[in-house]
Amino acid sequence: MTYGVRHLEPYRGFPIMMRALVPLLAARSDVKVVLVGGDDVSYGSRLAGGTWREFMLKELAGKYDTSRVLMPGQVPYDTFLRLLQRSDAHAYLTYPFVPSWSLREALACGCVVIGSDVEPVAEFIADGRNGLLTPPLDPRRLAERLLEVLEDERLAKRLRAGARRFAERHLDMAAHIAAYESTIAELTGTARPAKRRAAGG
Repeated sequence: MTYGVRHLEPYRGFPIMMRALVPLLAARSDVKVVLVGGDDVSYGSRLAGGTWREFMLKELAGKYDTSRVLMPGQVPYDTFLRLLQRSDAHAYLTYPFVPSWSLREALACGCVVIGSDVEPVAEFIADGRNGLLTPPLDPRRLAERLLEVLEDERLAKRLRAGARRFAERHLDMAAHIAAYESTIAELTGTARPAKRRAAGG
């Protein structure tokens, strides 16, 4: 399974993801996890004397099998896309905050996304239709939802299809850019009036 952010920090649920590893890895010996993200902070405050990764590794030392968890830092975009395409379950965690591009990319790749049940994410994920939602601050429930997908192939297949279908219908960048350009043109008065058809045309 996968988790990917710009930086490993609380705003994007990193401590919750880390704490979910304990019950998740204990439940299934075949699960491997890739946590993508750097050690800086994009939102919120930095820790005095260390990174959030170091803090969580210290907190959870000896509580899970670290050989099954990979933290490669930030990776090239193409590598991240290949991870999403390979992922059996992708955790997208955040406080009630603007969704990141990685959520759109995960849906477009047909990932089974388990996302935080906050309003910005719920605009993209309908629970049980194109992904699953989970309380944003509950590591145990996150682990349960991840396991739900890993253990139910029919559910996973349905959610993957729903994610891809949603992306095709709602996340097309060409359509978004065209809409932005149209709105800007209208606001600045540079939009060309639609041509009227001739009578009987």
